[in-house]
Parts: sequence; structure tokens; C-alpha cells
Amino acid sequence: MPAINAEIAELFKRFADLLEIEDANPFRARAYRNAARVVAGYSRGMAELLAEGCERAGRVLARNASNCCFGA
Repeated sequence: MPAINAEIAELFKRFADLLEIEDANPFRARAYRNAARVVAGYSRGMAELLAEGCERAGRVLARNASNCCFGA
């Protein structure tokens, strides 16, 4: 797994933790945990995937991952 994927996965896990602490929508926290698992298991770099366009990722998740790869 490329290093950037591990970093993004960790950020998504932390964001899910924060959402749970804030008692936010549990589906949103679960979406970030699921995204973290997918990103961690992806064999190619997320920057490469996002550059190609990721149809299956939610808009917010894709934007957050893109910000991690390419900057805000």
C-alpha cells in the first residue's frame, strides 16, 4: 500500500472518531470508517485514482481524499 493511502486512511479513521465523539450522524462516521478500510486496502496510490476520477466515492469523501493528496 502506498504511504499516502495509509495517511488518508488514518485521517479518515480520526475523522470518524471525532464524528462519534460529537454524536454526529452515525452513518457519516461509518462512511469514513468504510472509506478508511477501502483506502488502506487499495494497491494503487489514491492520488492516481482521484486523478482518474472516482465514481464510487461519495463527493465529500472524494474531496477530502483529494485535499490530502493535492492540498486544499
